[in-house]
Amino acid sequence: MGLDPELDDFIIGDECGGCSGTIFLDGTPKWVEIVFKDIVACPGAPAPPNGSHLLPQAFPCTWFIPFGATGSIFWDFSTGDSVAGAGDGTWSFFLGSNILLCKTDFTNFLTCNGGAPKGGTGGTAEIFWGPTIHP
Repeated sequence: MGLDPELDDFIIGDECGGCSGTIFLDGTPKWVEIVFKDIVACPGAPAPPNGSHLLPQAFPCTWFIPFGATGSIFWDFSTGDSVAGAGDGTWSFFLGSNILLCKTDFTNFLTCNGGAPKGGTGGTAEIFWGPTIHP
């Protein structure tokens, strides 16, 4: 399924033209891995989604899985910015973005103060694909 890091069984998905030939040298991946590290839970929030999550391609420039009741974990650059995030529908744990279209590493800019319920603060996310991903 393109997930074993020991095999060269990379699966090409639907082309995302924005990054073809830049970060996607062998074609747009069908699967990516997002690794969250060091997200700290805000007071009263459940544990944040630190660790590795495999995301299937949902649209040409969007990968995501459902998370919690109505939330998701995602990587998206269909709107011109590169964005990674995680929320369970109630709590927002991670949101990182960059105006660089094909960015693959992010810093969480959420804080525990004010606004909608924040579940996490701090931490990083990094995106991998191909034979380097590890379930």
